[in-house]
Amino acid sequence: MDENWDSLADWYVALVRGGSAMHEFSRDILLAELPSDLSGAPVLDVGCGEGLLTRALAVRGAIVTGVDPAVRMIGHAQRTETVDPLNVRYRVDDGSTLSTVAEASVEWVTAALSLNNIPDLNPAFTAINRVLRPAGHLVFTVPHPCFDAPNASSDVT
Repeated sequence: MDENWDSLADWYVALVRGGSAMHEFSRDILLAELPSDLSGAPVLDVGCGEGLLTRALAVRGAIVTGVDPAVRMIGHAQRTETVDPLNVRYRVDDGSTLSTVAEASVEWVTAALSLNNIPDLNPAFTAINRVLRPAGHLVFTVPHPCFDAPNASSDVT
């Protein structure tokens, strides 16, 4: 999975930063389900990509970490953090294991349009449950199946 997203990273970042309605809608739906003031709340953004939602969470005061398995996506996110610092931490990590995240360390887990890219959700939900504090929350979006094109290729040459 991460190799595919690494090869698509530049294209994907241009899409999202160019004003992708689906990504902005997903971000806004998730933000509507979260408190407007997240001051001091530890939040983990799973499959953060280039950081669209991650940065919005930081603006609300969250202590936010974004994880993504694609090295190039994390690179884009970190470069944005360098230019416009919001104290966001970005890490390369697999949503199925969350191996860089401590047990019971976050109050909120968000996942915008990312869980559908994890082949087996059982280990992912186990990992999310492990990192959430007691009474913590998971808020996520997945794309509607109508956005899947039969026999589609991710080749963007």
